[in-house]
Amino acid sequence: MTKNYEKDGLSCSYQCNWKIKYDEVYQELGRVVAVEDSNNGIFVISLFPLEVPLDLEEYAEETKREWKSRIKNGKDFDIKTSEITRNILLEPSSGIRLKFSFENIPYTQDLFLVKGKKRIAVVALQTIDKNLENADKDFQAIFDSLEFE
Repeated sequence: MTKNYEKDGLSCSYQCNWKIKYDEVYQELGRVVAVEDSNNGIFVISLFPLEVPLDLEEYAEETKREWKSRIKNGKDFDIKTSEITRNILLEPSSGIRLKFSFENIPYTQDLFLVKGKKRIAVVALQTIDKNLENADKDFQAIFDSLEFE
Protein backbone atom coordinates (compact mmCIF):
# COMPACT_ATOMS: atom_id res chain seq x y z
CA MET A 1 0.00 0.00 0.00
CA THR A 2 1.29 3.47 -0.84
CA LYS A 3 0.68 7.13 -0.07
CA ASN A 4 0.85 9.87 -2.69
CA TYR A 5 2.65 13.20 -2.53
CA GLU A 6 1.68 16.05 -4.84
CA LYS A 7 2.62 19.72 -4.52
CA ASP A 8 3.98 22.43 -6.83
CA GLY A 9 4.11 20.09 -9.83
CA LEU A 10 6.09 17.39 -7.97
CA SER A 11 4.46 14.04 -7.38
CA CYS A 12 5.49 10.58 -6.27
CA SER A 13 4.24 7.58 -4.33
CA TYR A 14 5.90 6.10 -1.26
CA GLN A 15 5.26 3.20 1.08
CA CYS A 16 2.56 3.79 3.69
CA ASN A 17 5.03 3.04 6.52
CA TRP A 18 7.19 5.98 5.36
CA LYS A 19 6.40 9.55 6.40
CA ILE A 20 7.14 13.07 5.21
CA LYS A 21 9.96 14.35 7.42
CA TYR A 22 9.95 17.83 5.92
CA ASP A 23 8.42 19.66 3.00
CA GLU A 24 9.51 23.26 2.53
CA VAL A 25 10.39 25.98 0.10
CA TYR A 26 14.17 26.33 -0.19
CA GLN A 27 15.56 29.88 -0.48
CA GLU A 28 12.54 30.88 -2.58
CA LEU A 29 14.10 28.90 -5.45
CA GLY A 30 12.54 25.49 -5.12
CA ARG A 31 11.09 22.83 -2.89
CA VAL A 32 12.79 20.26 -0.67
CA VAL A 33 10.89 17.15 0.36
CA ALA A 34 12.20 14.36 2.57
CA VAL A 35 10.44 11.04 3.06
CA GLU A 36 11.77 8.60 5.66
CA ASP A 37 11.07 5.11 6.92
CA SER A 38 11.42 3.77 10.44
CA ASN A 39 14.67 1.91 9.61
CA ASN A 40 16.95 4.90 8.92
CA GLY A 41 16.12 5.21 5.23
CA ILE A 42 15.55 8.69 3.81
CA PHE A 43 14.73 9.94 0.30
CA VAL A 44 15.31 13.67 -0.24
CA ILE A 45 14.45 15.54 -3.41
CA SER A 46 15.44 19.18 -3.89
CA LEU A 47 13.71 20.70 -6.90
CA PHE A 48 14.94 23.90 -8.58
CA PRO A 49 14.36 25.87 -11.79
CA LEU A 50 16.41 24.50 -14.69
CA GLU A 51 18.41 27.75 -14.80
CA VAL A 52 19.98 27.07 -11.38
CA PRO A 53 23.54 25.86 -12.05
CA LEU A 54 23.98 22.51 -10.34
CA ASP A 55 26.89 20.09 -10.64
CA LEU A 56 26.64 16.62 -9.08
CA GLU A 57 30.37 16.34 -8.27
CA GLU A 58 30.33 19.72 -6.51
CA TYR A 59 27.17 18.71 -4.62
CA ALA A 60 28.84 15.46 -3.52
CA GLU A 61 31.93 17.34 -2.32
CA GLU A 62 29.74 19.78 -0.37
CA THR A 63 27.87 16.83 1.16
CA LYS A 64 31.18 15.28 2.24
CA ARG A 65 32.32 18.57 3.79
CA GLU A 66 29.02 18.86 5.63
CA TRP A 67 29.32 15.33 7.04
CA LYS A 68 32.90 15.99 8.15
CA SER A 69 31.84 19.22 9.90
CA ARG A 70 29.25 17.28 11.93
CA ILE A 71 31.82 14.82 13.25
CA LYS A 72 33.90 15.73 16.32
CA ASN A 73 37.12 14.57 14.70
CA GLY A 74 36.11 15.21 11.08
CA LYS A 75 39.63 15.13 9.66
CA ASP A 76 39.73 11.37 10.39
CA PHE A 77 36.24 10.82 8.96
CA ASP A 78 36.64 8.76 5.78
CA ILE A 79 34.08 8.84 2.98
CA LYS A 80 34.57 6.53 0.02
CA THR A 81 33.14 7.66 -3.32
CA SER A 82 32.13 5.58 -6.34
CA GLU A 83 29.86 5.82 -9.37
CA ILE A 84 26.42 4.23 -9.43
CA THR A 85 23.70 3.81 -12.04
CA ARG A 86 19.99 3.25 -11.45
CA ASN A 87 16.74 3.82 -13.32
CA ILE A 88 15.18 7.22 -12.64
CA LEU A 89 12.13 8.35 -14.56
CA LEU A 90 12.44 4.98 -16.33
CA GLU A 91 15.89 5.79 -17.77
CA PRO A 92 19.40 4.83 -16.60
CA SER A 93 20.93 7.68 -14.60
CA SER A 94 24.48 8.04 -13.30
CA GLY A 95 25.06 9.12 -9.75
CA ILE A 96 27.60 9.21 -6.97
CA ARG A 97 27.66 6.78 -4.03
CA LEU A 98 29.13 7.84 -0.70
CA LYS A 99 30.07 5.15 1.85
CA PHE A 100 30.91 6.14 5.42
CA SER A 101 30.50 5.14 9.05
CA PHE A 102 28.89 7.34 11.66
CA GLU A 103 29.05 6.26 15.31
CA ASN A 104 30.37 2.87 14.08
CA ILE A 105 27.34 2.30 11.84
CA PRO A 106 28.04 1.96 8.09
CA TYR A 107 25.88 4.11 5.79
CA THR A 108 25.34 4.43 2.07
CA GLN A 109 24.22 7.69 0.47
CA ASP A 110 23.47 7.91 -3.27
CA LEU A 111 23.23 11.26 -5.06
CA PHE A 112 21.63 11.93 -8.45
CA LEU A 113 20.94 14.95 -10.62
CA VAL A 114 17.71 14.57 -12.61
CA LYS A 115 16.61 17.04 -15.30
CA GLY A 116 13.02 17.65 -16.26
CA LYS A 117 11.70 19.96 -18.97
CA LYS A 118 11.51 23.01 -16.68
CA ARG A 119 13.19 21.96 -13.45
CA ILE A 120 16.18 20.07 -12.13
CA ALA A 121 16.28 17.87 -9.06
CA VAL A 122 19.02 16.77 -6.72
CA VAL A 123 18.01 13.45 -5.18
CA ALA A 124 19.72 11.96 -2.14
CA LEU A 125 19.01 8.47 -0.81
CA GLN A 126 20.52 7.35 2.46
CA THR A 127 20.24 4.32 4.72
CA ILE A 128 22.28 2.19 7.05
CA ASP A 129 23.98 -0.59 5.14
CA LYS A 130 22.20 -3.45 6.91
CA ASN A 131 18.88 -2.09 5.56
CA LEU A 132 20.18 -1.15 2.10
CA GLU A 133 18.55 -4.00 0.17
CA ASN A 134 15.05 -3.39 1.59
CA ALA A 135 15.32 0.41 1.45
CA ASP A 136 16.61 0.22 -2.13
CA LYS A 137 13.34 -1.41 -3.26
CA ASP A 138 11.36 1.38 -1.61
CA PHE A 139 13.67 4.03 -3.11
CA GLN A 140 13.14 2.53 -6.57
CA ALA A 141 9.36 2.55 -6.12
CA ILE A 142 9.55 6.29 -5.41
CA PHE A 143 11.75 6.81 -8.50
CA ASP A 144 9.33 4.81 -10.64
CA SER A 145 6.44 7.07 -9.62
CA LEU A 146 8.39 10.37 -9.61
CA GLU A 147 7.01 13.13 -11.84
CA PHE A 148 7.92 16.78 -12.28
CA GLU A 149 8.18 19.21 -15.18
